[in-house]
Amino acid sequence: MKTGKLLTVYYNWRGRFISPVPRRVHLSPELVASAGYAEHQVVVDVLAHRIESGLDVTPQLSRDVSIPHESVAPRRSRKRRPDLDGLLAEWGITHLHLSLEIERRQPYETAYRTKNLLFLAVQPKDAYFISVLPHSSWTAPALRDTVVRNWPAAGIFHASRTKKGLTQEVDEASHKELRDAGVTILSLDNGRVVAPQGQSLAGTSLGVADEANRVLLAIDELVKALGDQTGQLSEEVTSRGGKLEGRQPDVHAEVEAGVLQIRERHTGVVIPWINLRK
Repeated sequence: MKTGKLLTVYYNWRGRFISPVPRRVHLSPELVASAGYAEHQVVVDVLAHRIESGLDVTPQLSRDVSIPHESVAPRRSRKRRPDLDGLLAEWGITHLHLSLEIERRQPYETAYRTKNLLFLAVQPKDAYFISVLPHSSWTAPALRDTVVRNWPAAGIFHASRTKKGLTQEVDEASHKELRDAGVTILSLDNGRVVAPQGQSLAGTSLGVADEANRVLLAIDELVKALGDQTGQLSEEVTSRGGKLEGRQPDVHAEVEAGVLQIRERHTGVVIPWINLRK
C-alpha cells in the first residue's frame, strides 16, 4: 500500500473513534422533546456525562470500527464496506448504541446493539446530541435540519447567506445511493443552500484527505531537509543548543508520542517535525 493510501486509511479509521477528552455536551430541543429521548433518557444522560467527563464511549460505537480497512471488494450480499461510514464522512455525524450493558467481543468491548440510535456530531471541544432515531436513518433530513437550526455556527454544516441556489432537493433514497458512490449532496434550508463537510469519491471525508496530504507534504519536506546536510538541519541543531563542532549532522527520523521528529545522533538534539495526531 502506498504512503498516501496508508495515511488515508489511518486517518479515516482514527476519525471513527470519539477521543476520550472532556467536551461540552449540547442537547437539541428536538431531542429533549422527542419520544426517543423519553424512552432512552437514562442512557442518553449517562453518555452525556461520560463525554463531558472525557470517558470512553467506544463500546457504544459501531462494531465496524474494529475494521481499519477492507482491501477486497465487498461480497455481493453486503451493500457497503464496513471500514467506511458514509454518514460520518459526508455529514460529520456519528451514532451511539443506546445500551450500557457490555457484550464482550474482540478486539473491542461493545455494548449490546439497539434498534434506536443516538445521533451526534463531535467536535474537538463540543458534542452535539441531535436526535434518537431508528437504525436506518442514515440520510434522514431531520438530522441535518436540526443541526442547521440549532447550531449554525458550529461548523458542521455551512449555509449560504443568500436564498438563491438549488431549485430542488435529492430524496432520501437517491441520497443514499449517491452517498454510497462518494457524492456529496447540497440541500436547501428556507431557500438557502446548505453544504456539509463533504466526502471524497473514496468514501472518506475531505478532512481525511487534508490530513493525509498534510503529512505527505511534511514527509516531502523532511526528505529534502535530510538531503541538505549542511544547511537547514545544521542551523536547527545549533539553535537548539547542539554543538556539531564542524561535523555534518548525523540524523534519523522517528515517531514519538505521535510526533514525527528528527534526532541528531551526536548531540541528541530532537527537532519536532509534524504532529501526526492533529
